[in-house]
Amino acid sequence: MILSQHLHILDFSFGIGGGYSFDVLAIAEVGKTIYTNTFNLAPARVANRWYASSSDGRFSIAGDPGSVDMDQSFLIIDSSLFISNFTDEASYVLGDESFVFNKPIEVQFGSLREDLSIYQRDNGVIWKELPSINRNGQVFTFTENTGYFRLGPKTIIVPEETDLHQNYPNPFNPSTTIKYDIGLLDGLEQKVSVNVYNLLGQQVVTLVNNVSQVGQFYVKWDGADKFGKMLPSGIYFIQLKTDTGIIKNKKMMFLK
Repeated sequence: MILSQHLHILDFSFGIGGGYSFDVLAIAEVGKTIYTNTFNLAPARVANRWYASSSDGRFSIAGDPGSVDMDQSFLIIDSSLFISNFTDEASYVLGDESFVFNKPIEVQFGSLREDLSIYQRDNGVIWKELPSINRNGQVFTFTENTGYFRLGPKTIIVPEETDLHQNYPNPFNPSTTIKYDIGLLDGLEQKVSVNVYNLLGQQVVTLVNNVSQVGQFYVKWDGADKFGKMLPSGIYFIQLKTDTGIIKNKKMMFLK
């Protein structure tokens, strides 16, 4: 492309994912100058796991098989290529803001700071904090949508792995608190159930049922069954189960 008295606009079809660069040559009476910039195409594949990153390597994504319905590419650019009137302080954009993946894809920002999360612009208006963790110098999260991304202050407690903690107090009377973690690395949307069982393996009460969540949570149990009737003193088991196949158990002692 040559800039003189007119702006020349060209269309080109990029069929292969990867990095590309373009040069703009401006020629005038006083001399000439060349402007160079780069962008990447993310090669989303139906049948294979796929990867891509920004041209500077600081922003990267990955998708599992089935995250898209057909093989296609998504443009990844940094803020140097944003339109001049864009004022939302985004750092990178993946595609546009209209595409929804069949399953969440991974997003990573290079940063050593533990106090930062990844934010994504929602509906072209507000910035939404995504549940994020920092590992190996990368801030990591999942998203179901293309769009604009940046880093921002971390306000959400996000465990890496799903776990069930020992209830407190234990033994207990009249109630106890159960803490559990739903880890980001086990999936963005996990269906979670928390149930109490007696020594015979009989389910006596459900405390959490099929809640989709990631984070750190607390639930109380007062020693009553699903009908609100107080149970006898003894040993009970609390079980956390997710639809991703994770099962965690803890033993409790109820005293009356």
